[in-house]
Amino acid sequence: MAISAGPWVGAGLAVAAVDAFGRSADDDSRTRRTVAALALVGRAMCVAATISQMSRAEVERIWLPFVPWLLLGVALLSERWRRAGLIVQVAFAVIVQTFLYTRW
Repeated sequence: MAISAGPWVGAGLAVAAVDAFGRSADDDSRTRRTVAALALVGRAMCVAATISQMSRAEVERIWLPFVPWLLLGVALLSERWRRAGLIVQVAFAVIVQTFLYTRW
């Protein structure tokens, strides 16, 4: 799943974990907490799928619906990191598509 989500998903989930428990009550922080909660719930769904052994077969169909939920955390990164992240994610996708051969 890390390959299909890209390298920036880890940074997004780390920021989501920090933002989910913020104490400020303004509208911007409430929005950030909501996005962070959605990203962390996406991670919780992946953990639940692993624990329940749902992911033992047909992995590509099981994990791909969770990827957009995980990538929500990337929106919480600073503007500088998002801009660099977009370049890294696109380059990573092109490299994976070009060099990774699967028999699906």
